Amino acid sequence: MIFSPVLVVAQIDMTTPDVSDIEEIAKSTWRKAFIYVKNIFGLAWDTFSYYLNKQVEIRRPEIEAKFQKEVGEIKEDFPKTTKTLWERFKNLIGKD
Repeated sequence: MIFSPVLVVAQIDMTTPDVSDIEEIAKSTWRKAFIYVKNIFGLAWDTFSYYLNKQVEIRRPEIEAKFQKEVGEIKEDFPKTTKTLWERFKNLIGKD
């Protein structure tokens, strides 16, 4: 059989695709792309949160100790501050 461009053109379906077919192809492509991107970001978020939680657990005792120290300092400073505030309030009212 001799190859000729006429035979090749004759075998190509020259009908225009329906608009609904193009819409379905576009929707399907976007759906697949969305799922792909969602999976990549999901994996990245899981990895990030895993290492973040690991660091939190490592530093938890140190942070709790600092927190207790700050609470103790606030308890020590609170009576001094309230006395000063009370004196300021009395001065504002005008009573000595």
